[in-house]
Amino acid sequence: MSLYKRKEDGKWRVQISYKDKEGRYRHISRTARTRKEAVALEAALRAQMNGSTDPHTTLNAVAIAFLERIRRTRRESTYFFYEKIVRINILPHLGDLPVIRIGVADIERWKSTLDGKGLGLPYLKRIFKVLRQLFHFAEQEFSLCNREQGRASNFTEDPNSVHADPPLRYWTIEQFWRWEKAANEAIEKEREKGKNTQLLSHARLLVLVLFFAGMRKGEANALKVTDFHDGEYPFLSVTKSLCQKIRGKPYVITNPKNRSSVRDVPIPSLLAEELRRNVEALRRMPYYSEEWFLVGGPKPVADTTLEVFKDECERIAGIPHIRVHDLRHSYVSMLINAGTEVPVIASLVGHATPEITMRVYAHIFPKKRNAAVVTIDRMVEGRKKKDGQF
Repeated sequence: MSLYKRKEDGKWRVQISYKDKEGRYRHISRTARTRKEAVALEAALRAQMNGSTDPHTTLNAVAIAFLERIRRTRRESTYFFYEKIVRINILPHLGDLPVIRIGVADIERWKSTLDGKGLGLPYLKRIFKVLRQLFHFAEQEFSLCNREQGRASNFTEDPNSVHADPPLRYWTIEQFWRWEKAANEAIEKEREKGKNTQLLSHARLLVLVLFFAGMRKGEANALKVTDFHDGEYPFLSVTKSLCQKIRGKPYVITNPKNRSSVRDVPIPSLLAEELRRNVEALRRMPYYSEEWFLVGGPKPVADTTLEVFKDECERIAGIPHIRVHDLRHSYVSMLINAGTEVPVIASLVGHATPEITMRVYAHIFPKKRNAAVVTIDRMVEGRKKKDGQF
């Protein structure tokens, strides 16, 4: 039986058996949400196996095979990102149409619908890119060539609108000290009430890691005890990332964002001492394992716990609100103001190239450029004095 409905989730399973070029039997299994999608997918897969083309193959059928490819070849968090875009923003509007019959007019109507959702331009461009990937996959795997889609243009910004990019927000070191004081006082108040303050203490420590090591939230949350290397020059090894709020799972550990994200990050003695005390506390707990999370223990710090605690302490300290990711920007701003060279900053934060660092933090570098001009002025003044012009 090539089609059947699964009892556990009500989805339809498509199974195809065929002989490859070497005469060996192969099997393909795919899952569709409805029977209609399953029938279309079965026809498309059979045509693919026979080396022919089914002109009735819908974008729904192609999307199922496309997402299966993404699941096998990309990290899990990336798969869920693609799946969400395809499921919410593409298939409800274009899914039932045969791939080869989707014209420019269909795509323009789809773009107009998405424009009305209030989505940001970068996200809209990403959605359009995924649609293009779907068409490319359809041509590559199912021989469904649609030249019309190549004439459709990506989302564009209104040429009459002029606005500056929003500046990055970050804390100064003085603002951070005010936040830490508020955090310590908040934890102490809870302790005096007889409450367990372990979750709050771990949230506080994670903020310290983000501020003094400049990691992405997922990288910091994924750190294991073995990733903390103590010694004369302590450092943290970034080798993985953790993603929360994945459907059906509390969290998922994946590879880092890119190759340059795998790195060793030296940390200041203040943070090393905090981590040292935390590891000692973890080791006193029952069932301790070095595979526990460096901040959190058996489980990572929940995103909600981190965000609520950080925001509340911000309010108490009376300092500007920033996002959790802006703690990373705070780290970079400290490095820039300390005169750290751009390639060094790029390697510390895991940017692929120094150009990315320059582009992201361009709003901070003008201060350093102004300082360079002041230096030139002083040199000119010194030469004028030497020549007796003063």
